[in-house]
Amino acid sequence: MAKILIIVAQQNFRDEELNEPRRLLSAAGHVLVIASVNAGICKGMLGMDVTAELSASEARQRVEYFDMVVMVGGSGASALADDKDVIELLRKAKAQDKLMGAICIAPTVFAKAGVLEGKKATVYKTPEAIKILQQGKAIYIPQRVVVDGKLITADGPQSATEFGRELVKLLQK
Repeated sequence: MAKILIIVAQQNFRDEELNEPRRLLSAAGHVLVIASVNAGICKGMLGMDVTAELSASEARQRVEYFDMVVMVGGSGASALADDKDVIELLRKAKAQDKLMGAICIAPTVFAKAGVLEGKKATVYKTPEAIKILQQGKAIYIPQRVVVDGKLITADGPQSATEFGRELVKLLQK
Protein backbone atom coordinates (compact mmCIF):
# COMPACT_ATOMS: atom_id res chain seq x y z
CA MET A 1 0.00 0.00 0.00
CA ALA A 2 1.62 3.20 -1.22
CA LYS A 3 0.91 6.77 -0.13
CA ILE A 4 0.21 9.03 -3.09
CA LEU A 5 0.03 12.82 -3.16
CA ILE A 6 -2.24 14.15 -5.90
CA ILE A 7 -1.84 17.84 -6.70
CA VAL A 8 -4.76 19.68 -8.33
CA ALA A 9 -5.29 23.31 -9.28
CA GLN A 10 -7.51 25.33 -6.96
CA GLN A 11 -9.70 26.19 -9.96
CA ASN A 12 -10.19 24.39 -13.28
CA PHE A 13 -8.45 21.07 -12.81
CA ARG A 14 -9.61 18.46 -15.33
CA ASP A 15 -12.16 16.23 -13.57
CA GLU A 16 -11.47 12.96 -15.38
CA GLU A 17 -7.71 13.39 -15.02
CA LEU A 18 -8.31 13.20 -11.28
CA ASN A 19 -11.16 10.69 -11.27
CA GLU A 20 -9.70 7.93 -13.44
CA PRO A 21 -6.26 7.65 -11.80
CA ARG A 22 -7.84 8.09 -8.36
CA ARG A 23 -10.33 5.28 -9.04
CA LEU A 24 -7.61 2.90 -10.25
CA LEU A 25 -5.13 3.76 -7.49
CA SER A 26 -7.81 3.41 -4.79
CA ALA A 27 -8.96 0.08 -6.22
CA ALA A 28 -5.35 -1.12 -5.98
CA GLY A 29 -5.42 -0.31 -2.25
CA HIS A 30 -3.29 2.81 -2.19
CA VAL A 31 -3.79 5.78 0.15
CA LEU A 32 -4.46 9.06 -1.65
CA VAL A 33 -4.05 12.60 -0.32
CA ILE A 34 -5.12 15.61 -2.37
CA ALA A 35 -3.23 18.90 -2.18
CA SER A 36 -3.55 22.28 -3.87
CA VAL A 37 -2.09 25.74 -3.43
CA ASN A 38 -4.47 26.12 -0.47
CA ALA A 39 -6.29 23.45 1.52
CA GLY A 40 -10.05 23.40 0.98
CA ILE A 41 -12.47 23.13 -1.92
CA CYS A 42 -11.05 22.90 -5.45
CA LYS A 43 -13.27 23.26 -8.53
CA GLY A 44 -13.00 21.11 -11.64
CA MET A 45 -13.58 22.34 -15.19
CA LEU A 46 -16.59 20.03 -15.56
CA GLY A 47 -18.17 20.95 -12.23
CA MET A 48 -16.56 18.53 -9.78
CA ASP A 49 -15.65 19.72 -6.29
CA VAL A 50 -12.87 18.03 -4.37
CA THR A 51 -11.33 18.89 -1.01
CA ALA A 52 -7.59 19.43 -0.84
CA GLU A 53 -6.54 18.05 2.53
CA LEU A 54 -3.18 19.79 2.39
CA SER A 55 -1.87 23.09 1.10
CA ALA A 56 1.19 22.96 -1.14
CA SER A 57 3.20 24.42 1.74
CA GLU A 58 2.09 21.60 4.08
CA ALA A 59 2.66 18.94 1.41
CA ARG A 60 6.14 20.33 0.65
CA GLN A 61 7.08 19.77 4.29
CA ARG A 62 5.86 16.14 4.13
CA VAL A 63 7.23 14.92 0.79
CA GLU A 64 9.15 12.09 2.46
CA TYR A 65 5.83 10.63 3.66
CA PHE A 66 4.68 9.93 0.07
CA ASP A 67 5.80 7.23 -2.35
CA MET A 68 4.43 9.00 -5.43
CA VAL A 69 3.54 12.55 -6.45
CA VAL A 70 0.97 13.01 -9.25
CA MET A 71 -0.19 16.29 -10.81
CA VAL A 72 -3.53 16.62 -12.57
CA GLY A 73 -3.95 18.91 -15.59
CA GLY A 74 -6.70 21.21 -16.76
CA SER A 75 -6.64 24.88 -17.66
CA GLY A 76 -5.90 25.87 -14.06
CA ALA A 77 -2.82 23.67 -13.75
CA SER A 78 -0.52 26.17 -15.48
CA ALA A 79 -0.91 28.52 -12.50
CA LEU A 80 0.70 25.88 -10.28
CA ALA A 81 4.04 26.77 -11.89
CA ASP A 82 3.79 30.20 -10.24
CA ASP A 83 3.52 28.76 -6.73
CA LYS A 84 6.89 28.50 -5.00
CA ASP A 85 5.66 25.75 -2.66
CA VAL A 86 4.47 23.59 -5.57
CA ILE A 87 7.79 24.04 -7.38
CA GLU A 88 9.79 23.25 -4.25
CA LEU A 89 7.58 20.22 -3.54
CA LEU A 90 8.30 18.83 -7.03
CA ARG A 91 12.03 19.47 -6.66
CA LYS A 92 12.08 17.71 -3.29
CA ALA A 93 10.15 14.75 -4.70
CA LYS A 94 12.68 14.45 -7.54
CA ALA A 95 15.64 14.79 -5.15
CA GLN A 96 14.14 12.04 -2.97
CA ASP A 97 13.74 9.81 -6.07
CA LYS A 98 9.96 9.58 -5.73
CA LEU A 99 7.72 8.08 -8.38
CA MET A 100 6.15 10.99 -10.27
CA GLY A 101 3.34 11.49 -12.77
CA ALA A 102 1.78 14.41 -14.63
CA ILE A 103 -1.03 14.60 -17.18
CA CYS A 104 -2.27 17.13 -19.75
CA ILE A 105 -0.66 20.54 -19.18
CA ALA A 106 0.84 19.50 -15.80
CA PRO A 107 4.11 18.23 -17.35
CA THR A 108 4.87 21.90 -18.14
CA VAL A 109 4.86 22.58 -14.38
CA PHE A 110 7.26 19.66 -13.92
CA ALA A 111 9.45 21.13 -16.68
CA LYS A 112 9.48 24.57 -15.05
CA ALA A 113 10.47 22.92 -11.76
CA GLY A 114 13.42 21.31 -13.53
CA VAL A 115 12.35 17.71 -12.87
CA LEU A 116 12.09 16.61 -16.52
CA GLU A 117 15.67 17.32 -17.55
CA GLY A 118 16.92 14.46 -19.73
CA LYS A 119 13.61 12.58 -19.37
CA LYS A 120 11.28 11.40 -22.11
CA ALA A 121 7.88 13.02 -21.61
CA THR A 122 4.65 13.96 -23.32
CA VAL A 123 2.23 16.83 -22.76
CA TYR A 124 -1.06 18.27 -24.03
CA LYS A 125 -0.22 18.86 -27.67
CA THR A 126 0.08 22.61 -28.14
CA PRO A 127 3.16 24.33 -29.57
CA GLU A 128 3.57 26.36 -26.37
CA ALA A 129 3.38 23.32 -24.07
CA ILE A 130 5.86 21.35 -26.20
CA LYS A 131 8.22 24.36 -26.17
CA ILE A 132 8.05 24.57 -22.36
CA LEU A 133 8.95 20.87 -22.10
CA GLN A 134 11.89 21.36 -24.43
CA GLN A 135 13.02 24.48 -22.52
CA GLY A 136 12.99 22.28 -19.41
CA LYS A 137 15.39 19.94 -21.27
CA ALA A 138 12.83 17.14 -21.58
CA ILE A 139 12.79 14.89 -24.63
CA TYR A 140 9.30 15.37 -26.08
CA ILE A 141 7.69 12.13 -27.28
CA PRO A 142 4.38 12.61 -29.17
CA GLN A 143 2.53 9.69 -27.54
CA ARG A 144 -0.50 9.47 -25.28
CA VAL A 145 1.44 8.10 -22.30
CA VAL A 146 5.21 8.03 -21.81
CA VAL A 147 7.02 6.10 -19.08
CA ASP A 148 10.67 6.94 -18.39
CA GLY A 149 12.00 5.21 -15.30
CA LYS A 150 10.11 6.56 -12.29
CA LEU A 151 8.28 9.21 -14.35
CA ILE A 152 4.95 8.91 -16.17
CA THR A 153 3.46 11.67 -18.32
CA ALA A 154 0.25 11.68 -20.35
CA ASP A 155 -1.18 14.04 -22.95
CA GLY A 156 -4.69 14.77 -21.71
CA PRO A 157 -8.12 13.63 -20.56
CA GLN A 158 -8.51 10.98 -23.27
CA SER A 159 -5.46 9.25 -21.76
CA ALA A 160 -6.57 9.46 -18.11
CA THR A 161 -7.44 5.76 -17.75
CA GLU A 162 -4.22 4.59 -19.41
CA PHE A 163 -2.27 7.07 -17.26
CA GLY A 164 -3.91 5.63 -14.13
CA ARG A 165 -3.08 2.07 -15.19
CA GLU A 166 0.57 3.01 -15.73
CA LEU A 167 0.71 4.67 -12.29
CA VAL A 168 -0.60 1.44 -10.71
CA LYS A 169 1.96 -0.62 -12.69
CA LEU A 170 4.81 1.62 -11.60
CA LEU A 171 3.83 1.14 -7.96
CA GLN A 172 3.94 -2.65 -8.42
CA LYS A 173 7.60 -2.65 -9.52
